Amino acid sequence: MSNTYGQKNIREIIGQRIKSSRETLDWTITRCAKELEITQSYLTQIEQGTKSPSLEVLQKVRTKLNVDLNEIISGSLEHVVKDQILDYQHSKVKRMEKAIDGIEKLSDEIKSIIKETKKR
Repeated sequence: MSNTYGQKNIREIIGQRIKSSRETLDWTITRCAKELEITQSYLTQIEQGTKSPSLEVLQKVRTKLNVDLNEIISGSLEHVVKDQILDYQHSKVKRMEKAIDGIEKLSDEIKSIIKETKKR
């Protein structure tokens, strides 16, 4: 099962939240990676959403960055659900626009047939 929904996936959202928390503390990638005891490369991948943080790293994020993991995870899921709803609504609107276009074309054809019939 894919964890991609809407515009972003859960990894990207969690990564953005970790990056935001790091930036709030005015920590560089280097400092944060040292505090979390991970490589700069791994932290960059987490922040970019290309890698998922391990549970151990999430635990360190919680303590070192003073972040509420429930907020990160539930907020991420909430964002994903909102994206799903918006995507669904957008697809419904597109289908309705196509249906309206079809009705308008049909209406124009009916008007043309009526006009031709009156001429006879």
